[in-house]
Amino acid sequence: LRLASGIAARVDTVRGLLSSTRTSVGRLRADFALSAAVAALRADLAAVGAALEEPRGTVGRLRHDERLVREIARARAEVEALSDDIRRNPARYLRP
Repeated sequence: LRLASGIAARVDTVRGLLSSTRTSVGRLRADFALSAAVAALRADLAAVGAALEEPRGTVGRLRHDERLVREIARARAEVEALSDDIRRNPARYLRP
């Protein structure tokens, strides 16, 4: 979560520098602040990519653990079926 908020802050910094009247994409190499912000953002995105490849993290487990993916899909289907049944038979779920 901390990494995601850091990335969001860096994206905002880059966006601000790009929209500034004193900065342009063509001057990227000449503008140290923008260049540094882009480099930091690139490093953060590379770290996120590496974390996604790691099978021990939460998102990595979703990518690498087929059993977990099947369980989540089954749970989603059960919730969807329950939701459909509530729409079709609301009285079944309401107390008189």
